[in-house]
Amino acid sequence: MVENNIDFEVEYCLTSSDGHARYFDFKVDNYLIELNGDFWHANPKIYAENDIINLPGSDGVLAKSLWEKDAQKLQLAQQNGFTVITLWECDLNDSKKLEKIKRIMKLYANNKN
Repeated sequence: MVENNIDFEVEYCLTSSDGHARYFDFKVDNYLIELNGDFWHANPKIYAENDIINLPGSDGVLAKSLWEKDAQKLQLAQQNGFTVITLWECDLNDSKKLEKIKRIMKLYANNKN
């Protein structure tokens, strides 16, 4: 897909050595962009490591466990030569931060041309 002069892939998949597929929200060149929901990924700005997150279909998961899973995913990406950019839901809901993200993406697109 191409939008705003940025060529990207949606739901980019890497497979770990144990055969599990790990999906990243977007791939742009050698960057993987993750959009983390504050609840789904237990944003450390909001949750403590021992907080229990009541994910649907679970008996509750420790925030720390979600962070460890995300760290393993990040490590897989780095081992495959990618740089990961993580954007949190709260940042996307903050208009000033969102405008900054948009400016960065425009600069990136302009430098590609």
